[in-house]
Order: sequence, then structure tokens, then C-alpha cells
Amino acid sequence: MRSDINEWALTHWGLRRYTSVRELVAEELDDAGGSIALEDLEHNLTRTFTIKLSTLRQVASTSPYITSGGIVRRLLGGQSTAQHEADLTTPYGHSENEATATPGTGPSAEELIDLMGLL
Repeated sequence: MRSDINEWALTHWGLRRYTSVRELVAEELDDAGGSIALEDLEHNLTRTFTIKLSTLRQVASTSPYITSGGIVRRLLGGQSTAQHEADLTTPYGHSENEATATPGTGPSAEELIDLMGLL
């Protein structure tokens, strides 16, 4: 079986099978119950496999996954990344059709960076 990007192993050795990074993220999400901290995801996968952090972060923030607030989860069926981010930023108790923001208000730079999963 394939045990890393360029390595093979006998299955009876009990090593974890290497597949695509996208499938490995799915396995980690399943094991974690549907969401996992990006930091934990990175730690779990990079200690076992030769995966660049930039590749892992790209996959974790590309459909069908979303990274928000440092947490990786799957997008809901049919939901786009933009819709998910809008859901996270819509104030509680307000519909998306209401004008809820007042001029000059909005998330801080730190909140935006956190929402984008850049921390």
C-alpha cells in the first residue's frame, strides 16, 4: 500500500494508508466528529505524511471544506464558501434581506483575518 507521497509499505505493518490530501482531511474530520482545529489537522497529518502546510491549508479552505475561526469543517450541502461566510457574519436575529449594518460598523481587521482562517 502507499504509505506516503513517495513511499510504499506492507499492509501488515499497520501504517496509515496515504491517499489524496482531500481524502485525508475528510478522514480527520470524520474522526473528530465533523470539525477540527486547523492546528490539530496540520499536526495530525504532517507528523504522519510528507504534506506541505500550504497545500494542507489550501485544501482545508477549498470546497467541500471551509476554515473559519481556525476550525475546519465541511460546507453544508449546496452551500458555497461565500454563503457560509455570510451566515457567520449575519447578526443573530436578522434576515439576510434586512439592512443590519450601520455605516462605519463591521468586523475589525482581527475578526476578518480570523474569519478568513489566516491565524
